[in-house]
Amino acid sequence: MGPSWKEVSLRAVVLLLCVGCAVGKELKCVCEEDERIYRHGGRTGGRPSGPLGVRTDGKRERVLGKSDDAAQPADHGSPGVRGKKLRSSGWRVARKAHKIGVVGQLVGGRNNGLPAFTAVRTADLAAMDGNIVITFDTTPTNVAGDFDAPSGVFVCQVSGVYYFTFGMRKAEGTDTAVYLMHNGEPVAMAHSTGRAGTETLGQSAVIVLQAKDRVHTELRIGSALDGRRNEPAIVFSGFLIQRK
Repeated sequence: MGPSWKEVSLRAVVLLLCVGCAVGKELKCVCEEDERIYRHGGRTGGRPSGPLGVRTDGKRERVLGKSDDAAQPADHGSPGVRGKKLRSSGWRVARKAHKIGVVGQLVGGRNNGLPAFTAVRTADLAAMDGNIVITFDTTPTNVAGDFDAPSGVFVCQVSGVYYFTFGMRKAEGTDTAVYLMHNGEPVAMAHSTGRAGTETLGQSAVIVLQAKDRVHTELRIGSALDGRRNEPAIVFSGFLIQRK
């Protein structure tokens, strides 16, 4: 008597289970040897990961497909509108103080200064025997010290463009002329005839000077200046306009 149908069915089920286990083991080996389709959830290092899959429990995953794509840089967008710089009143005060300090340094020293002077004579002066250089008693202003009052001569130390001016009261009833001289040559002249009364002679000029050039005022022969009453009636001034 042959096997019953129950025994045949049981044997078929056992055979299918054995075949299924064998196929599963073979598939596992193939997947683990092929790095393109292997992914281990939750591990770092080791084998490179396969295509990105959905991990829900942190266990090993095997996903078939293409490798991961490289991440693309994010778009940061266009730059915003540039803001304005705000400057406080304190900054303005500091800037102004800095400028004043720089000007003070320029005016204060001979090497970096801006030569300027005003000379005053408070005594009479007459040219009886020939033209004479007008000398002075005091120098209320003599920045850089380039003007010598006793000799009445300005000696240039800083080359540049200078402005010179004089105002001198002539003696009453005299024919008087005053010259502005540059290196012995007349640059400007003020003249008054000998009519009654006194008047002030004035003249000015802009002169380009080189270092060691000399500038002074000169009284023409026969002329006289009125310096009585101790008044600043005889004045000579000059200053640097622009360095050269």
